[in-house]
Amino acid sequence: MSSPFRRRTLITLVTVTALSFGLALLLSVFDDGLGGDPSTGSDTFSVSALGHAAWIEMLDHAGVPIVVARSARREGQEGLLVVAEPELDEETMDAVVRRIRSSSAALIVLPKRLGVRDRRRPEWIRGVTTVPADQVDTLLERLEVDARVIRPTDGLRLGRWSGSDRPTLSDPQLLTSVEGVETILGGPDGVLLGRVRFRARPVLILSDPDIIANHGLHRGDNAAIALRAVRDAASAGTVAVFDETVHGFALERSIWRELFRFPLAFATVHAALALILLLWAGMVRFGTPELVPPELGEGRRALIDNTADLLAYGGHSAHALRRSFDRAVDDVLARYGDETLRRRERLAAVEAIAAQRGVTVDVRRIAADVSNVVAVAGRRGASARRIVAIARRVHAWRRETLDGTR
Repeated sequence: MSSPFRRRTLITLVTVTALSFGLALLLSVFDDGLGGDPSTGSDTFSVSALGHAAWIEMLDHAGVPIVVARSARREGQEGLLVVAEPELDEETMDAVVRRIRSSSAALIVLPKRLGVRDRRRPEWIRGVTTVPADQVDTLLERLEVDARVIRPTDGLRLGRWSGSDRPTLSDPQLLTSVEGVETILGGPDGVLLGRVRFRARPVLILSDPDIIANHGLHRGDNAAIALRAVRDAASAGTVAVFDETVHGFALERSIWRELFRFPLAFATVHAALALILLLWAGMVRFGTPELVPPELGEGRRALIDNTADLLAYGGHSAHALRRSFDRAVDDVLARYGDETLRRRERLAAVEAIAAQRGVTVDVRRIAADVSNVVAVAGRRGASARRIVAIARRVHAWRRETLDGTR
């Protein structure tokens, strides 16, 4: 069975498909995502000073299993829920409470700053504003924690802190030490890392997000504290599920939505193209129709046309012209002269007859042209147009000589 495509078309389709698939594969492997401005907020996608990308990477290198959740139906209900610097609108805080209720353990990092995007470098921030302490206290109230946020202005008195790790904070944010808050890391100024119980569930609270932020993680013992917060919140090997719905990254799962999102969009496009090509190949006809040999006609005209085509195809047009001219001479001599004359005498005789009858067509010139066409037929051949033109002159001379001018 012949291919439905021409060879050049087939090569082009295969080449374009292979290059497109290779590009999709490279982008899927080496690109984190496409479209939109990069995040500059306090989330795991952000590489700005306030972001948590470095914290996620550090935990991964430390062997902590990590899941970044963007669905309202959180994966790993038995894992450690991590809610880091959630937005403080009513809807988000209600969602935080619901998620903690459905979790076996949770780590909450209180918000502190909001960034302002740098227009020239959209993945960075050009400034920050401080979240009011009373708004942070509202979140604590939702979690049924009696402690309040405090922000010491004279620095931290680290000499009397519990634990061996010492935080490095320029503008510390702590919790007041109250009943119901177990101090894991803190001092006389307040609690940096504490444990509370919310609806019989253990919840760790990290009061200052500078410990985990990209700009502060590398300072002093901050990285050790950030790792300890996760390990103290759950047993070893527990999956840490970072809830990104609290930062506006909620994405309801849908197979159709995923099929048209990066990177599966490339596979979807390739599948659609493959289907189109399959339908194209299966169609009865596509593109320029194949030439169908003409049917043989009937009647004298069809016979003449077919005979002419055969003569032209065999290269016998010049000889057919010679015979046509000789037949015309025979017809004239049969009516007005002697058919038994020799060739040279025959031409002179028909020339005289034509002159007597007032024929304007020069028969001697026609004879010379016919002889020239026959002479070159064996070498390069005369053009079909020239042969047809001479044949018309032969016909005109015969008609005028036999029937007279009209």
